[in-house]
Amino acid sequence: MRGLTYRPADTFLFRLHPVVKGVGVFAWILWFSLHPWGLEASGLGVALLLVLAWAGGVPVADTIRELKGIVALLVVVALVNLTGEAGASWWRAGDAVARVCGIFLWSAVLVTVSSPAELTFFWEQAFRPLSVFGIDRRELALVMVIGIRFLPVVLAEIERIRMAQAARGAGLGRGAGLVARIRNLLPLLIPTLVLSIHRAGDLALAMEARGYRLSGARTRYHEFRLGTWDLAAAFLLLGVLVGTIWQGHP
Repeated sequence: MRGLTYRPADTFLFRLHPVVKGVGVFAWILWFSLHPWGLEASGLGVALLLVLAWAGGVPVADTIRELKGIVALLVVVALVNLTGEAGASWWRAGDAVARVCGIFLWSAVLVTVSSPAELTFFWEQAFRPLSVFGIDRRELALVMVIGIRFLPVVLAEIERIRMAQAARGAGLGRGAGLVARIRNLLPLLIPTLVLSIHRAGDLALAMEARGYRLSGARTRYHEFRLGTWDLAAAFLLLGVLVGTIWQGHP
């Protein structure tokens, strides 16, 4: 999961304000979900994403490689859309697959160009309205960041366990039926669950040893301030999103 790992760089994408990054990605996700222009627009959106990511210093090849993790989802999406007229069904299926790829790639780019501190700041701002209901936004933000950052670690653990058990002669249901293959996933899930619990305990001890607390006033080592480029990018994204909604729902 190298494509979902933060690797710092000094480019315009990495220097964007955390809120602009997060809101921008959600705006593009809405664009892929709502635009009415079909496969041409979806393909153009994916191409624009790849060019923008490449210009912004994102490892595009590693990010694209992570699409193999959602191949099953893409197949299901394509099959669901292969209904109706024969000529239009393939076009509709391609459009649906391109939309899912665009949403996944934009999410991967957000994780790649944002440090844990930036992601935490963004989620804290996103969950700020929940404070009205007495919900601790810092706790929710911490859960989101830990979940995002530990996903590649957990998947790497699963792959390591799978390779270790295969080296010991475990077939893990290859060549068997679907039910048998699902049943044979248990040797992977149980060790992964145990390792995740141990890792969570180690993380909690490490945070306590460093004096990390969710309550009380907190200061930041880096103060995030909106700049001219941040405002320009925000207005551009807002214009694209409003135009898309206007065209899609006249």
